[in-house]
Amino acid sequence: MSLSISTVPAGDGTATVVVDGEVDLATVGQLRAALGSAARTASGTVLDLTAASYFDSAAVKAVFEHADVLREIVVPAGGIVARVLAISGLDKHVAVRQTDG
Repeated sequence: MSLSISTVPAGDGTATVVVDGEVDLATVGQLRAALGSAARTASGTVLDLTAASYFDSAAVKAVFEHADVLREIVVPAGGIVARVLAISGLDKHVAVRQTDG
């Protein structure tokens, strides 16, 4: 399993946490750490999951834990991650934007 997470600061004080790869029980600690760090240093956080290839219940739980600081979650339109967020109800707590690319 491979996971890469980077945080990109924006000029307005927000940060985008970019996830590339699989987020599961074995790798969710990296996501938690990145979201926690962004929450401490940025005025708001965007979670970019457009390159996430797998997103399990541990990942959903980590995002729920940081929902109060997330401005939006970006996902591929009609993809598995968008379905997971909808089924979990996370899309009722954080704005989810589906993209075509």
